[in-house]
Amino acid sequence: MMPKLPQAIRQAGGRRVSGQVVRQEIVDHEAVASGRRILRATVLLTPMNPRKIAIKPEGQREWKWWTATSVSRLELGWRVLPDADDHIQYEVMTQADWSQAGFYAYDFVEKPRGQ
Repeated sequence: MMPKLPQAIRQAGGRRVSGQVVRQEIVDHEAVASGRRILRATVLLTPMNPRKIAIKPEGQREWKWWTATSVSRLELGWRVLPDADDHIQYEVMTQADWSQAGFYAYDFVEKPRGQ
C-alpha cells in the first residue's frame, strides 16, 4: 500500500511552503492580481536537478529553479506567496499532472516579491 502523499510531504526533506495563491490577469496591458486567496497550498520544494536546468533556454538557466510537489492543483502563471517570507514569491512555470497518483508536480521560479 502506498503512503498518502500529504503524510509523505510532511515527512520528506526539502522546503515546505504554505501561502496564498494569487492569479494574475492582463487588464489594459497591465498585470493585475485577481482572486487573492484563491486557495491555501502546501508544497514541498526541492532544488531542481541540474540536468533539467541545463536544457532550459539560455536566458533562464541562471534563475533560481525549484521542483514543487503538492496535492493542490495550481495553474500556470499563478504566484505562491509564502506566509513565512514576505520578500520572495514563486511563480508556476510548468505543470505535470500526476493526479491519478494523488499529486501534482510543478517547476517554480523564485523571484523577489513585486516582480
